[in-house]
Amino acid sequence: MPPYLKWGRTHSGCYFCFFQRPIEWVRLLETHPEQFEEAMKYEKITDNPGKTFTWCQGMSLSELRKPENIAAIKRRYAEHEERRKKNRGNKKLVEVLAGMEDDDGGPKACLICQL
Repeated sequence: MPPYLKWGRTHSGCYFCFFQRPIEWVRLLETHPEQFEEAMKYEKITDNPGKTFTWCQGMSLSELRKPENIAAIKRRYAEHEERRKKNRGNKKLVEVLAGMEDDDGGPKACLICQL
């Protein structure tokens, strides 16, 4: 299993993947804080329409890293996982052998790194 999947990634090995879910940003912060800080440097917050850039829709990484937001993201993720596991069918053989989970319906691959 690629090392970047060990800490909860779903799509790619890029630290700054556009397809990361909020829980993946939290795990990046907890596992590789220096990479999280680097990603924060790319964000641009402005009042000019169309000129703001954040990795997460509706929340900057500086907002995401607040303890109350981390707690909310972890809680929502745990609730989502509980519902998903409850409603899922049989696992595929590759999931059993590799310890992988089903795709959550997100993008199948990053257009940049193809993972």
